[in-house]
Amino acid sequence: MFKQKNLYFSSIIGFIFFIFIVGLDIVNFNNIYWLIDCPIICDAQQHILGWLFFKETNLLQFPLLKNTSFGLYTGSSLIYTDSLPILAIFFKFFNSILDFQFQYFGLWVLISFILQAIIAEKILRIYIDDNRFRLISIAFFCMSPIFLNKLFFSHLALASHWIILLTLYIYLSKKFKISHWILLISLSALVHGYYIGFTSIIFLMSLYHEYLLNKSFKDIIKPLSFFFTYTFLLLYSLGYFMIGGGFTNHGFGKFKMNLNALFDPKAEVTLSASRIFPELNTPSINQGFGDYEGFNFLGSGIIFLLILLIPVVIKNFRKIKVKFGKPKYKALIVFFGLIFLYSISNKIFIGNLELFSYDLPNFTKIITKTFRSSGRFFWIDYYLIYIFIFIIIYRYSFNYRYSLVSIFLIIQIYDMQPTFNQVRNVFYKDKDKYSEIYERNVALKDPKWTDLSMNYKRIIYVIPTRFPKDYFKLAFFAAENKMQTNFGYFSRVNKRNVEKENLKLLDELSRSNFDKESFYVFFHTEAWENASKDNPEKVMIIDDYKIIAP
Repeated sequence: MFKQKNLYFSSIIGFIFFIFIVGLDIVNFNNIYWLIDCPIICDAQQHILGWLFFKETNLLQFPLLKNTSFGLYTGSSLIYTDSLPILAIFFKFFNSILDFQFQYFGLWVLISFILQAIIAEKILRIYIDDNRFRLISIAFFCMSPIFLNKLFFSHLALASHWIILLTLYIYLSKKFKISHWILLISLSALVHGYYIGFTSIIFLMSLYHEYLLNKSFKDIIKPLSFFFTYTFLLLYSLGYFMIGGGFTNHGFGKFKMNLNALFDPKAEVTLSASRIFPELNTPSINQGFGDYEGFNFLGSGIIFLLILLIPVVIKNFRKIKVKFGKPKYKALIVFFGLIFLYSISNKIFIGNLELFSYDLPNFTKIITKTFRSSGRFFWIDYYLIYIFIFIIIYRYSFNYRYSLVSIFLIIQIYDMQPTFNQVRNVFYKDKDKYSEIYERNVALKDPKWTDLSMNYKRIIYVIPTRFPKDYFKLAFFAAENKMQTNFGYFSRVNKRNVEKENLKLLDELSRSNFDKESFYVFFHTEAWENASKDNPEKVMIIDDYKIIAP
């Protein structure tokens, strides 16, 4: 009975924060305007395009998330558009009855808020038997700055922080069962590649806990082997390795966590998460650094609580030490440290000052190239800090527990008002401006586009890059008309393959060897000058796009 009530109230709290911060507009399945209007970044455009192309693929295909119509050799899997495969697969079955502009991303944001609250409450319930205290505490999880930061930048799959909380809940509350971790890694793989990394780390932590209990390597070899064999086969069957190089890229040491991250409210060039705390001198994207990926500001309320708890922890150190001396918490402490070390990378900065750097052995590159945004990994430690704070308050601040969490919750809400407003502006679009948004981002006006869609199967961009200029209108047009493209915006590309295919394309164009089922859109000056000179009868200028239609 109490568990049902807790579930009910937790869901309500998550829903209230969703309404308060985001609003209901995005849950409208036919509202794509918040996805295509991106004055700051264009990741949301990438997400919707991935889905629009994927829904036209075969229901049963191998790999399951193959999406070759969008990008051809530059991008070939739904994985690399961060389009939430878990919902894409489900709604694909209903594609025949769905409108072309149908989107499920708003639903996912709502789900994420609700599950953030529910699972946070379940974790706290392990240690805290006071319903009212738990329900107040979970409000902090629903507006954690790192959660809202990902929403603000439209990293909708990466904002699924409830998966981190779920893995921690399984670790903290359940006896080790390999089936739990198989389900968790499957869920992670169907949401975002980085959650594979997060889940794998906590799985290894659970194995280390089992080792501390039994002092036997033999007992952990079998589940370890099974887990990673299953994970490899799962990723292969889904399409994680379709671009040939897995989801690898360079950047480890750039997209790191700065040592001042817990107290620096500056997320990037546009978002600041605090009225109270000043922005610190942290390298930003404008300076060629990627410290924004290591944004881990705790929130003013949490920071003040943490400071106030220092004397409480000192006073009760022996009791706390006994508690954390158990194998489960020893493993937790070890991995907390390891995660922190990975998060700050091999280039250690505090503010703009580089303290030191060191070279990593070659064998680590398969990890560091794949999970290059190391600053994101601190999210695990981040939520452990949150959990620790509320446990300590409840257990050792008997006379002040309600006052402390309530006062600093109010402070955190007040402090983050500008953040709430900025996040809401990303999602809420005035209905009176829908036509303006569509016109600016999607509309191709010339009637000749209709003729092109009827006579050609492909749009060939000359030449494609990872993030081509003015690509969205063309890609949206292609998706709407069930055409293929050799371009798009993807989280990872196989650079060698792209360069090889681009050279092949330029060579074919130099010989006027056109594919009769494709029309070509030129952004490469030299290629355009040569191709237009040699084939003047095929030249078209439509809505300022330079086109050759063979």
